[in-house]
Amino acid sequence: ILEVEYEGPDIPRERVPDDILYHQKTDASSGSTNFVNGLNYRCFEGPWWRLLPNLDHLTAVKTGVVSNFDIGVGSRDKHVGLQFSGFIEIPQDGDYTFYVQSDDGSRMFIGESSLQVSTHGRAELPPSSRLAVEELELQWSEVEGVVTSFHHFQGVLEVDLMTEMGLVRLKVAEDSDCSFVLRPQNRIRAVGVVRRILNLDGRLMRSDFYAQHWDDIDQQYITPTIWAEYPISKIGNLLTMESSNVVDSVVHLSGRITSPDAGQTMVLEDRSGRIVLDNGPVPDDRVGLSASVLGVLSLDGSNWVLRCAHFRRLEEHGTEIDNLPILTTAEQICQLSLEEAVRGYPVRIRGVITSPMEYNGAVLQDSSRGIYINTGQATHLQIGDYCEIEGVTGPFEFQPYIEVSQLRKLGTGSLPDPVRPTWDQLINGSMHCNYVELEGVITSIKGHSVALLTRDERINVRLNPIGPDLPWDALGATVRLRGSLLADWDGESRRVVVGSIYLDQHRVALIRPAHTYPFSIPLKPIGDLLQFDAQAGALQRVRVSGQLLHKDAQMSWLSDGENGLRFIPVEEMSARVGDLVEVVGFVDLSEPSPLLRDAVVRQLGTAEPPVPQKLKVNELLRDEYDSRLVQVDAVLLGVSRRQDGVVLEMQSGLRRFRVMLGGSSGFDKLPTPGSHLELTGVYVGQGGNRVLGRPIDSFQLHLNSIRDIHVLSRPPWWTLQRLMLVVGLLFGVLTAAMVWINMLHRKVEERTHQLGDQIRQRQRAERQREVEQERARVAHDLHDDLGSGLTEVNMLAALVKNPATSAAAKTRYADEMNELALRMVTSLDEIVWAVNPRNDTIAS
Repeated sequence: ILEVEYEGPDIPRERVPDDILYHQKTDASSGSTNFVNGLNYRCFEGPWWRLLPNLDHLTAVKTGVVSNFDIGVGSRDKHVGLQFSGFIEIPQDGDYTFYVQSDDGSRMFIGESSLQVSTHGRAELPPSSRLAVEELELQWSEVEGVVTSFHHFQGVLEVDLMTEMGLVRLKVAEDSDCSFVLRPQNRIRAVGVVRRILNLDGRLMRSDFYAQHWDDIDQQYITPTIWAEYPISKIGNLLTMESSNVVDSVVHLSGRITSPDAGQTMVLEDRSGRIVLDNGPVPDDRVGLSASVLGVLSLDGSNWVLRCAHFRRLEEHGTEIDNLPILTTAEQICQLSLEEAVRGYPVRIRGVITSPMEYNGAVLQDSSRGIYINTGQATHLQIGDYCEIEGVTGPFEFQPYIEVSQLRKLGTGSLPDPVRPTWDQLINGSMHCNYVELEGVITSIKGHSVALLTRDERINVRLNPIGPDLPWDALGATVRLRGSLLADWDGESRRVVVGSIYLDQHRVALIRPAHTYPFSIPLKPIGDLLQFDAQAGALQRVRVSGQLLHKDAQMSWLSDGENGLRFIPVEEMSARVGDLVEVVGFVDLSEPSPLLRDAVVRQLGTAEPPVPQKLKVNELLRDEYDSRLVQVDAVLLGVSRRQDGVVLEMQSGLRRFRVMLGGSSGFDKLPTPGSHLELTGVYVGQGGNRVLGRPIDSFQLHLNSIRDIHVLSRPPWWTLQRLMLVVGLLFGVLTAAMVWINMLHRKVEERTHQLGDQIRQRQRAERQREVEQERARVAHDLHDDLGSGLTEVNMLAALVKNPATSAAAKTRYADEMNELALRMVTSLDEIVWAVNPRNDTIAS
């Protein structure tokens, strides 16, 4: 809502009409100025503004002309600001009153400002002074420190600096594009105004530091990694590219710095071209220097220039010279990779010795962090010695270190404020060589190693044998250990050994002694563990009581009837399931139900087991059931055996879960899969985390014995498994029969072929025998007929030749021979006819 009204002579209070509002409009051709109805407006967008900002310092996202004060021209409904400007026509002199009403805040300015500011030129800033706590709230000063983080917010650059006096937030009103070089671990010095505020004790403390321009900031050290972010380009290639593609972009160039005349603008040139460096007059020591340059490519009219240039010296052949940038903080050294550390960056650093070590080593810490130094000779350093060292970087196996060439003791210094590391810093090795303070409860002591239960987790700490000893009653006590921390790491892989550190302790403070009788702590109901308690803490023991529901090798469960919890005893307890017990331990509230670590248990007696809560099928997955005795109906899907018991795979409705049953006997009595069971056990949620707001995504039931399983119904005999078995058997028999029939069919065919061959062989043999017989008969007939005939012819021929035979007898003998010859011919014809196959009478 925005309403602007006015009243004056003869004018009642009313909304400012449109026809008396004007703005100036300039004619582009003639340059004359006219007044035209309407107001100029500018629209701004931003995040949530608690107060109306100075819109003159912001960039408008939308401009135009509007007839009146109308917020409808805004670019959006929320997080938007509007600025209206123009002229109002007043009909007559007199007193006028303007009224502005807005639900989100507004300001109205009429006429020229009475404060006139004019610029007469530039002058030197007043001498800066170091910040002192006793001085005024606002003071012109300077600040120097290492950049830890930075971000851009509403056109303002905000930088967090770690200084010698602690963390300071630097705000630069002009967010210049020259800030491209800003990176964490850079070291800068800024000149501006510091503001101090009152703390809760009513004492002044440092607040924000304000600088107006980027020119008020001096980059004393730039992290070397920024040079690798931008590839080297040739000047000639950049000058021939389309200006819209490269203007206001960061470029990395390499060449020689020249200057036409002393004190003139610098020029960077390489073999492909040259470009002006818009960094003011050139210092004499940079003329002729071969350097790598990072800067912002810009246009000055039609000429290319390089703004905000930063230099790195090169040799003639274009590589970095041996005298690399001098590193002045331990953090800068630790940011180097092991490969970079090999190059031997020069180091000049001051700090205090926090841990003298053997083999001419020590840990030195400055305002940024600690680092290992190798003096190379016996120097007899002591804790608290304030030293200045010079040397070069070296690649230690785990972290870069300093190879000292010169060491000067400047006196006795104060030890740095200890860092209180987070859990991830403790286990990832980032606190290596830092001066730290650890607080926790000592849960075990083995020689010079202790197990320290911190607010996050337990960690093993190896202590210096020659350092301050622990109190004789340290076991179970809350202590505060202060000293130099060294990460535990593997020499071959260079990897951190997670969960183990070494501490060169300088101070051991007993914060809270161990309880002589832990059960003297006030009793607390389990349900009250999540309620407000000003004394509650991760290192504060609590005492609860209830009935022991279940225990296994790692964890046990307890219930007071309404609520349950888990606890991990420090030693094996004699209490049995069903006993009434008291438990004292350190509470962890991140689990689905409270968890007591390092618990001490005392048995009070026995009682009847509580009545289990019957769970419905559609309400199985709830955090409130965790660590409580419940009863669930489900179907057994399968059983798998483990060394410590068995696991039952169950299903209730569409939800599957596991049932854990410990022990080593009675498993032969387990029901068969498919049985409908009633299970009574402790509900143990899985996957839940209260801190992350994540509910459980599954659960298990932990049973005490097989007696907690009640069979509601057994599966029918015709189960799917058995049906499949029978079908499989039938299919097997059918398959075997088909195979046998097929084999038999093949065997019959084979035998048939064999019998056919045998019959054909027998037929051929029989035919051959008959042929032989016929041949023998024919031969016999030929022999008999022809033999007898020839004999008779021979005898008749002899009678014919006999002289004693008469002529009549010879004639008669000759006729007989003729008849005999005819008979023999006829007999031969008959034999030939019988032998002819066409007249064969032998059966085939």
